[in-house]
Amino acid sequence: MTAARQCFRPVPRRIRTRPGPDVVRAAGPAAPFGGWYLEDGVVAQRQRRGQETVRDMVLSLGVVMAGVVIFVIFVMPRGSDERTVKVVETTQAMAAFARQSPYTPVTPAGLPADVWKPTSLRVVVPVGGSSGDTTAEATIGYVIDRPGHRAFARLRQTNAPDGVQHLLGDRPTSGTVDVDGETWQSRPDDDGHVAITHTEQGVSIVLDDGDGKGGGASQTDLITLARSLRPVQPTTTS
Repeated sequence: MTAARQCFRPVPRRIRTRPGPDVVRAAGPAAPFGGWYLEDGVVAQRQRRGQETVRDMVLSLGVVMAGVVIFVIFVMPRGSDERTVKVVETTQAMAAFARQSPYTPVTPAGLPADVWKPTSLRVVVPVGGSSGDTTAEATIGYVIDRPGHRAFARLRQTNAPDGVQHLLGDRPTSGTVDVDGETWQSRPDDDGHVAITHTEQGVSIVLDDGDGKGGGASQTDLITLARSLRPVQPTTTS
């Protein structure tokens, strides 16, 4: 009976497969045909190890992505959609214009330089000669650079006959505004653009929003600009 039990002792259940890192070589009665066997439980163990590997990869990737998000939000410098305003020099140019002009031009004084920024300047001086043309014109464009909002304003002045119509076109007066005791005319157009004008001693001054598409100065801005205007002292010749 003992011999029979020894002869028919059950062999541990094994799964035939190809060699691998978790495979053991079986010989003798345990593998009567010879070959490679994978003991019970090894397959499940390898599956669990594979699942752990994928899970670890996902967790690691999540940690990395969280670090990237934190870097972008708190560390990475942010750009601005607004371009830097390029300021042009107007003081010396207008002083030179005043020396050649038959009238005394005006420019703003006392406005905050970090808000009212001159960005363009154009002058026309008398040509002289036999034509006798004494027309002089000056135009300065401004960007009103407020945080989160930029607007445009323009100062124009001329001694041309019918100077307001010459500079602004046929815009009728819709009312008046008071600028430190002086009466200026308000001349909005049908598109919503605003302008105020003043003529004295043959010299017309026009302040407007540049007639651009959007971003124009308000009438309050133009009144602020009008209140700041001061005569320009001409440069002296050496």
